[in-house]
Amino acid sequence: MKEQNRKKNMNITKALKVKNAILRKLIQKRTIFARENSRINTENDNDINFSLLSNEINKLVADLIDIKTKIAKANVNIYEKIIHMAELKTEIVYLKELNVTSGTIFQNVGYNNPPIEKKYVAFINEKDRDALLEKLQSLIETIQDDIDLYNATTNID
Repeated sequence: MKEQNRKKNMNITKALKVKNAILRKLIQKRTIFARENSRINTENDNDINFSLLSNEINKLVADLIDIKTKIAKANVNIYEKIIHMAELKTEIVYLKELNVTSGTIFQNVGYNNPPIEKKYVAFINEKDRDALLEKLQSLIETIQDDIDLYNATTNID
């Protein structure tokens, strides 16, 4: 009964920790299953009870589905912020990979050939990109603070 009440009063922060613990156990069990599943048949059979291990894996999958569903339902009111933050992170990855080369570059074109001078112009230069990255990271941190507060104060069903 106490365990039931604790699960009913679990906030999202705790639920995320529980989800990660279930996922770690599931990965561990699946790793054991995969490693021991097919092996050379010897007189020294392994100690693995595959039926029991399979049942444990199925139980962990069911628990994972349950907790993920509850977290998703509890996040409905803040989902816009979660999506916004994910898109900002995608934008940061894009900007970090963006070619911001500006100025004159001398490019080697082969052995015994003189380098060729090329002039590059970037719409977003390195300085502007770095300032934009800093702005986006600050916005992510603000949104993450809002999400953290929501997660700490919102219980799952």
